[in-house]
Amino acid sequence: VATTPKPFVLAVCSDAASRPLGERRVLWQQRLQSAKGGDDMLRVFREAGQRCELMTAHQRKVLLDLIAMRLTTAAEVRDVLLAFSQYPVAERYLRRWVRRTFLDADNTLGLYMGSTVNWGAIKTGLAALKSPEARLAEMRRVTSLHPDPTGKELLIAVLVENGLLDEARREAEKLHRQGDASPEVLVTLCDILADTGQERPARRICSELVEFNAQNTIVRQKLGDIFLRHGWYDDAYRQYATLVDDTPDNPVALLRLALAAAGMGKTDEALRIARKVAASDGETGEADPRPWARALSVALLARMLNQAQSEKNPSLTAAIEQQLKRTGMFATHRQMQVLLWEDFEFSPVVRLMAKDTPVTAAGEVVASMVGVMLYDLGEAPPAGWTVALAPAKTSQNTAAPLLQSAREVVVKRIRIEFDGTHFKVDFQSEAVPNA
Repeated sequence: VATTPKPFVLAVCSDAASRPLGERRVLWQQRLQSAKGGDDMLRVFREAGQRCELMTAHQRKVLLDLIAMRLTTAAEVRDVLLAFSQYPVAERYLRRWVRRTFLDADNTLGLYMGSTVNWGAIKTGLAALKSPEARLAEMRRVTSLHPDPTGKELLIAVLVENGLLDEARREAEKLHRQGDASPEVLVTLCDILADTGQERPARRICSELVEFNAQNTIVRQKLGDIFLRHGWYDDAYRQYATLVDDTPDNPVALLRLALAAAGMGKTDEALRIARKVAASDGETGEADPRPWARALSVALLARMLNQAQSEKNPSLTAAIEQQLKRTGMFATHRQMQVLLWEDFEFSPVVRLMAKDTPVTAAGEVVASMVGVMLYDLGEAPPAGWTVALAPAKTSQNTAAPLLQSAREVVVKRIRIEFDGTHFKVDFQSEAVPNA
């Protein structure tokens, strides 16, 4: 907001014009509380300018931020942008704020950039095309005619799908320099930089997700999830720790914090967190976090036990076996299959098999929200399994990707056999393609 293209007609300067910006900000918030729509918000903006309260670009930016933060729906955004059309620079700032802040990609397709193209229909048409090459050809054609940021965002997704990462990076960096990079573009650019070994700039780009959404717990969790799946456990730990500070009773945040702690080698802390969640209050059902926490404890202890056994450390092996028994999951002879993964955009689909016969588990814990699945096979004979991937279920407040990612997901498969006294652990890691 460097200039005001349509100058305010100055009236009598208000008392607030001479007050510090912090005090003016409080006054603007109070005025906006009674604003019912775009016209009312424009009136607050115009009157502040006429009263000499917006004499610098920074002051205008502060008031526009307050206006933008009141927008929660597509209809509200459309209403405000229409009202501010007489102030093009302010309108452009609000558009960029929306692109940087709104998480739902589908809600921003063609809605806020003033395009005559129905980008939602374009996206639907892309999905109907039979090959990545056809989608790329179509997007090159469309964006050559309508090069607005929403179209470029779709083009970037299709370039990644076709493996043209250098071109995708250039397009994403261009949007980033222009200030038009949406959260989805930032994540894509972060992933490309990370995959090409540019870890420091990748982390910096990813961190911009919270620059305009510092108080948004959904964005904070998403950033932690990105760091976790890249194996940047220290950064993931900091994001989840901040999330836990903001929402201390959030079991998903606590258990993801435990995963990050385990990745950093802080297994004792991870187990303490899991035990805390397992001992918390809850209601039995699919959303009960207590079984998730017990399953995570079993997985972490089994991983430790596998290492202790491979190092032939009998005292440590005995100590870990005692902790496994205290989880209450191994009262009798048991065989368990456990899956761990750290990419929460996907959820493994497991098929248990004994030779060519499907096996039904005696009990199971499916905790996709924290990357754990546990299958209790009781005293059944040893079973194998096949693993495929499916998109994870997302909340209505979480952005769906423009096109489904084709990346592989590393899953850690743990088989635990308990003979009533001792444990035998088999640990394997496998990259599962997203077919």
